[in-house]
Amino acid sequence: MRRQRKCMIDKRITRNRLFSGMCDADIEGIIDCCNAWVEKYPRGAVMVAEDSAVDNIGLVIAGVAQASKTDPSGRQIIISQLGPGALYG
Repeated sequence: MRRQRKCMIDKRITRNRLFSGMCDADIEGIIDCCNAWVEKYPRGAVMVAEDSAVDNIGLVIAGVAQASKTDPSGRQIIISQLGPGALYG
């Protein structure tokens, strides 16, 4: 995982309704206020572990993430697929 501290405005984040209708200056203000950053994950990486406490949210900018849960027998069950613009955390 590679973390880039400063999060630049990417037009793809406006796919999320959280930012819809906002101008770039307002989006940049929110990003700066929240100390947002960009993280790139390799395929198959765990972004948030099941049942872990989280203190932030993530926004999928590109690619696809899967939300999954482990059933009692230990199998991974995909609950949903998250594409660009989806929130997780």
